[in-house]
Amino acid sequence: MDTNIKLRIATSLMFVLIAAKLCNGRTATQSDEQNPRQMKTLAGSWEGHVTTSPQQAEIEGKLMRSRLRTTSMGHTLMHEMTEAV
Repeated sequence: MDTNIKLRIATSLMFVLIAAKLCNGRTATQSDEQNPRQMKTLAGSWEGHVTTSPQQAEIEGKLMRSRLRTTSMGHTLMHEMTEAV
């Protein structure tokens, strides 16, 4: 067998074994299905004062509005942050 083919087979087998180890026979659980539903409950608007670490004098203490909303038919949570007026 050609050395190049042996190397390709060995590399492919290595990736399959790594993927199998990472998956570790894991299947979807009820908590995996609940996580997206829990994330959707965060949707809404909030206002608060900014605290940064390390401090950024230009925005430190300013009033900001944060908005989380679901998009993409409920599959994505989008975050928007603007200065409150």
